[in-house]
Amino acid sequence: MIGIPELGGPAPRLPAIHLEGRLPLVEAAQAVLLGLRDGQVVRPAVAVRDGAMALLLQGLAVPLPPALAGMAQAGGAWRVQLDAAGRALLWPLAAEAAAAAPLPVLPDRVQRLLAHPGGIAPLLALLAPGALDGVLAQGPPPQAAALLEGWLRGLPAAARAGAPQLRQLAAWAGWGQEAALARGLPVVPGLRSLLRSLVADWPDAPAATRTLLADALDALEARQLQAATAAGEPAPSLVLPFADAPPLQLRWQRESAPDDGAPAGRRAPAWRVDVHGDMAETGPLWLRTRIGAREVELSLWAEREAVAQRARGGAALLALGLAEAGLVLGSLQVLHGRPAWWPAQEPAPAAPGGGLVDLRA
Repeated sequence: MIGIPELGGPAPRLPAIHLEGRLPLVEAAQAVLLGLRDGQVVRPAVAVRDGAMALLLQGLAVPLPPALAGMAQAGGAWRVQLDAAGRALLWPLAAEAAAAAPLPVLPDRVQRLLAHPGGIAPLLALLAPGALDGVLAQGPPPQAAALLEGWLRGLPAAARAGAPQLRQLAAWAGWGQEAALARGLPVVPGLRSLLRSLVADWPDAPAATRTLLADALDALEARQLQAATAAGEPAPSLVLPFADAPPLQLRWQRESAPDDGAPAGRRAPAWRVDVHGDMAETGPLWLRTRIGAREVELSLWAEREAVAQRARGGAALLALGLAEAGLVLGSLQVLHGRPAWWPAQEPAPAAPGGGLVDLRA
């Protein structure tokens, strides 16, 4: 099992603010026209354009990332920082003051989660088919057992997992409770609540089971905390469990907006979605999807050559399905092997059974 390392030296501390990659940006040509200089302090107006907040610099609307909405105020000061390409990044002076303030002392658990190696092997092992049923058979306390039984009943079969089921799994897998609270919706117990209940309410669990539950909880919470505090564009990830198959791993990230001829503030960013599964019928599969404003690009890796050949033969059917959904298949690449970008230390646990997941959802 992957545990939490004890730190021999000073515990790492969470920086007061992470803004790199999330700052208002003025393209180089526009920065020249506006006469922006490195280190200059500007006081742009604040406006709402197309439902989003923006800073107005001499009539130019500069999109304001949602993470900085709380720092936007009329007359607020921003410092200009020119990068190597001549683009101007706008730093809120309020953030500079916050960064210069003494760093807070973090709770011990937060420090330990920040130092977690980041692997999710314990979580994948716990979500393998039959693993949680085995935990339930060991007799957890009634309240935790009822929560576990209800959670297991809600897991769909992999072959019948359509869009509604995948959306529900996504809500259970990570930030579902936080999102529900933010929207004022009823909170459905998720995987993290389930693991916390089992760890907290079952102190006399068998040692191996307790270690597995605690390590899985640490892996889940460390992944969430590290994603929330990472510098740059966030790259969330999810693990979607099924009743009869190993879990699917998903991660997605917004990429830079392509230069499609539109004004810089109106270019649609592309999204990259990576999916990994290991089903009995197909063996290990990896799918990388890039979703732009007009088209979808797909790359598929399969460790079994026969599966790769079958995927190539379905290209026309896939293009037709995307067209029916109003999307254009820009490119499809099917490769035999394993992609270099997927971490080799986190394979999805294999299972004797399981079926195909309908990724069209």
